[in-house]
Amino acid sequence: HLIVAENGGVLMSPLTRIEVVLGRKPPARLIRELENSGIRDLTVGRSIVSAQGNDADALRQVVKRLNIDWQIVPNRHDVMILPRGIDKATGITAALRELNVPFEKAIAIGDAENDAAMLRVCGLGVAVADAVPYLKEHSDLVTRQGAGRGLVEIVSQLLDESLPTSATERRGDHSLEARSSNL
Repeated sequence: HLIVAENGGVLMSPLTRIEVVLGRKPPARLIRELENSGIRDLTVGRSIVSAQGNDADALRQVVKRLNIDWQIVPNRHDVMILPRGIDKATGITAALRELNVPFEKAIAIGDAENDAAMLRVCGLGVAVADAVPYLKEHSDLVTRQGAGRGLVEIVSQLLDESLPTSATERRGDHSLEARSSNL
């Protein structure tokens, strides 16, 4: 078992508690500048900085002013700053390789813009019913129900073997029936 955390920037084993940081630590000057710019609800992780979505412009200005190689990533009503090249696909790729699971056998389930990269690398990409429109457009399936109930819906279909075994069975078919309507 592995946990992909910090939008793909950290891989953790809940059994051993070993963490591997796949990204880089947020620079101290970045944190200082963000705090000085008036952003109050900052969360700083091992490889991520997040804030409320209404602070997106301030975050962009700081990243641009510092000329650092970090990217701004939307996440529903929040916004994150991550090292360029780090996303959920980075973490999922590392986890699947560590677990020796073929990409085409993996199922990714998401609800926000930042989940799109993860859905692309897995064999089957699923958006829950209340996902942002962008993710629904870039998924193989959309559940009938949102959030946790959408996850239960997919797991139930997987257990009763009614879920497609790969995205190739559904990719490109956007009808509600074919589409079957957060790792």
